Amino acid sequence: MKELGFEHLKSEAGIFHYKKKDTDLIIAVVYVDNIFFCGPDKAILNEIKSKFIAKWKCKDLEALTEFLQMHIIQRDQQICINQSDYLRKVLQKFHMQDA
Repeated sequence: MKELGFEHLKSEAGIFHYKKKDTDLIIAVVYVDNIFFCGPDKAILNEIKSKFIAKWKCKDLEALTEFLQMHIIQRDQQICINQSDYLRKVLQKFHMQDA
């Protein structure tokens, strides 16, 4: 990540940020073998993702809809995240679905 220009966030092991100038903020969230990139400038975001994919030979799954059992819905300038399916599974596991 350092080779791509990212800095490691000191307070969180799996989060990196990339910033060339004030408008170029890209956030990368890494967990084991999963990663997603987000940022307001699609051109810079795609450039960074292309460099990452070329270096580690992985594929871009395009629009993110799920990450670590979180459902992600993107609309215009809004991102909604929920874990309702995961919560349902946990409640069923402990026989609390009617709680």
